[in-house]
Amino acid sequence: MKKHSIYEAIAKNIDANGRLNEDFSVCQAFPARNPLTSGKNSGSMHFADGAADGILLYHMDQITPKIADEALLMRAVNRCSDRNSSQADSCFEALGASVGAVSATGRLHEFIYSHRTRLNAPNLFVSAEDILFESRNIESVKFALLILEMAGPVREELREAIRTLGLCDEFTLYAIRDMLEWENGNDEVFELAKKVRGWGRIHAVRFLEPSRPEIKKWLLDEGVDNTVMPDYSALDVWEKAGVGELLKGSVTADEFRKAGVILDALISEGPVKGISGIENREEAVGNYLARAKENELDAADYERILRISKWAALEYNGFDELCADCGDLLASEECAQAIREGLEQGKGLEVAEALEIDYGDSLLKCLEEDFDRQYHNVTYLLRLPDYFGQAIDVFRNRLDLEKMRALPTKELGFGKENEKYMQLDCVVYALADHPCEGEDLVLTCLWAPGVRMRSSALRTLSEWTKALQQPIWEVSPAAYDELKALIEKEVDRELRKRIKALLKGVIPEPEEYENE
Repeated sequence: MKKHSIYEAIAKNIDANGRLNEDFSVCQAFPARNPLTSGKNSGSMHFADGAADGILLYHMDQITPKIADEALLMRAVNRCSDRNSSQADSCFEALGASVGAVSATGRLHEFIYSHRTRLNAPNLFVSAEDILFESRNIESVKFALLILEMAGPVREELREAIRTLGLCDEFTLYAIRDMLEWENGNDEVFELAKKVRGWGRIHAVRFLEPSRPEIKKWLLDEGVDNTVMPDYSALDVWEKAGVGELLKGSVTADEFRKAGVILDALISEGPVKGISGIENREEAVGNYLARAKENELDAADYERILRISKWAALEYNGFDELCADCGDLLASEECAQAIREGLEQGKGLEVAEALEIDYGDSLLKCLEEDFDRQYHNVTYLLRLPDYFGQAIDVFRNRLDLEKMRALPTKELGFGKENEKYMQLDCVVYALADHPCEGEDLVLTCLWAPGVRMRSSALRTLSEWTKALQQPIWEVSPAAYDELKALIEKEVDRELRKRIKALLKGVIPEPEEYENE
């Protein structure tokens, strides 16, 4: 029986709303090598759709093709020109594993253009179509989309296929490049942007132009709403949605909240340039605070204002006036009341802690009654000695620890199917600051299937040995026994090294684990 191609698999997983089913991942359905998973030390690296290209684009220098890569590229294009789609597919697969389509884009287009007189253009584009519809290799499909970018006007059947592939975050970037060559390309990108959720939305926002009010409003309302991190799109949205201008005058409650979410993402200065990219940032933040005084604020608004206050205090010359405005808002009775109301839903904890508003009873109740949505707030309860034991017991009662012990895998451990392990990971990570507490939770986490969770457990045990200045067999004999059993089953090379270090009594420096 013929196996489904990537295109066929995606087409079969589109829901009634024209979106890709959330539980479908092309990277899981069609595992493939790319520059981030081909190295000798990267065997355990598995990425969400679009993540590998996102990392290459935003966080790494572009990979320069080597002589062998150039030969592969030439061979692949020539096979396309000869209408040998199968061999071209294989070449593109190897090229993608080495350099990646995202890094080879410019070189591919340059080679095709410079050899346009000798290449058979009709064959080239038909071969690209063959690969697009029939390939089971992720990088090959990307290269096919890149070739079709140069094809000029394409028939509606092919456009629909590109729209379909674009629904998958792994291919959105390449579908967008094709769409921008079409008539009304920006409108095509807009329709696609509304249907993708992760890296695809980040790419779409980057390319999307606010050519009409509907697009501008969507950017304000949903432009930073993605499943990766709002920071990646915050600066684009700020500029394209005209948020700075909007805040100069009166705004609706909804506009104020949306602007606050965008500004919050900007001031984090996280993985990409944020508020430092705004020339008049002091004025922009001042306008936001002015609008804050005109609106009724909730706990989330006051948490943003607290973060703005911390950011303003750390700016180069210090924004004293902004700090004062934040201080006035946070010191108000309205703030205290909003935080007390927010605490009933597990919100406003950052401000409550800063203003020394009691939150123990409220948060413990939230954790007990709404565990699946509140478990991540356990770190706040662990800071309160009177609530520490009760918080730990909630996790013991909600998680069937005995049934959660499993064999290690190379998967990172994210996704809905790993929800209980992610909950366990959250508390185990926090227990690193509490030597020998919650030992049963930590030992269970050692046997989680996901690499991320096992890494957290090892980090916590390592921090315990460091805090007590004792080897693991003295800190926790039970952990020592578990590690001896685990090392025989562990499939991740780096985790095996860390297990061996613990078993040898090595007490690691904290810097080894700061960025996990």
